[in-house]
Amino acid sequence: MSANCAPRLSQLVCAATPNPIEVEKTTLKVKFVASAALVTEARCLLDNKEELWEEKVMWMCRWEERTGEVYPIVEHGQELGINTKIDAADGPAIAEADEAYKRWVAEEIVHGKANEDVWMGKETVQAVGEQDPGWFER
Repeated sequence: MSANCAPRLSQLVCAATPNPIEVEKTTLKVKFVASAALVTEARCLLDNKEELWEEKVMWMCRWEERTGEVYPIVEHGQELGINTKIDAADGPAIAEADEAYKRWVAEEIVHGKANEDVWMGKETVQAVGEQDPGWFER
């Protein structure tokens, strides 16, 4: 074989190096397929019952985790022109779960604020009582 027919080093390196954009697209596609956990979480939406509050808080934590994984993949996938749309059959479940999440977070904020107000009220009454013990007798 002559020296002219042998591949050059630059040709070998170029052939062995994959296109970084294609690698990134493939990686995003794999990650998006793995995002089925978001759909699973949406289907595990709990009833809105007061006795399930602790379970709802745990569900909200998992929902935050899943959406934190999926939303950046979707945004980045759109930038690269990758189809990252959720199956139409799962769309309503995702939307319902997201609305429930937002509603429960608002309830948790109100609930936490109410608890904080009660706690602050007790603390204020205690502080006033310590300053003027006869205040309650008036």
